[in-house]
Amino acid sequence: MIGTLNIFSMGREELIGFDPYSVKRLLAIEEILYIFKTLGGLWLYNYAARLAGKPGIHAELKSKRCSDGFLYSKEVLKYPNIRMIFAQQLVMRLQAFGITRPDYATGIPDGATDLGRDFASIAGANFAEMFKEDGVIKLETPIPKGSSLLLVEDFCTKGTGFKEAVKNILAVCPGVNIFPWELVLVNRGGSHRNFS
Repeated sequence: MIGTLNIFSMGREELIGFDPYSVKRLLAIEEILYIFKTLGGLWLYNYAARLAGKPGIHAELKSKRCSDGFLYSKEVLKYPNIRMIFAQQLVMRLQAFGITRPDYATGIPDGATDLGRDFASIAGANFAEMFKEDGVIKLETPIPKGSSLLLVEDFCTKGTGFKEAVKNILAVCPGVNIFPWELVLVNRGGSHRNFS
């Protein structure tokens, strides 16, 4: 039972072998970041080295912002049980907001494609396949007019991927009711507004 389990005491092998169905509560952001760090998906700037005269470099994010931390979801979400834990976390967040299950759900490519698939399966929604071609996000699954669609993403800084996905979805499926916000594992930008 996760209530008596301390995530911070778990090592790499324990996390990789952890039963995803035993997580019955929302994880704190510190727990999510610990999982990323333990599984090699979190890089942090070395301030101690800087103080010792070796400044190093910062990460440049997709949003073109510089950061003293970088999250790499591919390294973490490749483990099906971890991805399932995070998909369940997103479903729990949706339920905590009291929001009705969407007709369709998708994960913004490339980082959240499988996360979106797992989310749709757990939430009881249809999965809408999206892909990236020549750097452009495209919808592969036709979605009927009037259907609701929820987008899932691993991280969000400025909502760039979300905005691009919405624009491209509406270009090929006008009349789809896209939720005006997305579910994310980590909100790097601190935004709590919708992106419509």
